[in-house]
Amino acid sequence: RRARPGYPSRPAASAVWEWIEANWDRIPGRFPSTLLIRILEATAAFAQPDVAAAVHRFFEGHTLPVSAIRTSQILERMDVNVALAGRLTGAIGPAVGASRPS
Repeated sequence: RRARPGYPSRPAASAVWEWIEANWDRIPGRFPSTLLIRILEATAAFAQPDVAAAVHRFFEGHTLPVSAIRTSQILERMDVNVALAGRLTGAIGPAVGASRPS
């Protein structure tokens, strides 16, 4: 079960990011820049520290079809999700379970 519908699961986020990183050299030639921006914006939903660190390294080491301000915003949103997930880990289950009628 996933507690956060719409957010990639841990294994999925890692697999998705690994695929993007491994195929990035081919991706810009196959998709319009407007779609590339959407692909990069999707990384903001990642909430795993290790995946976020890889995304940061990638953004720093590549020329991307996104303005510096937009890049900063994407990374900031991802960092907020990582921090929130870290704070909520282990807290949501008991809270939801406690609110269910017996």
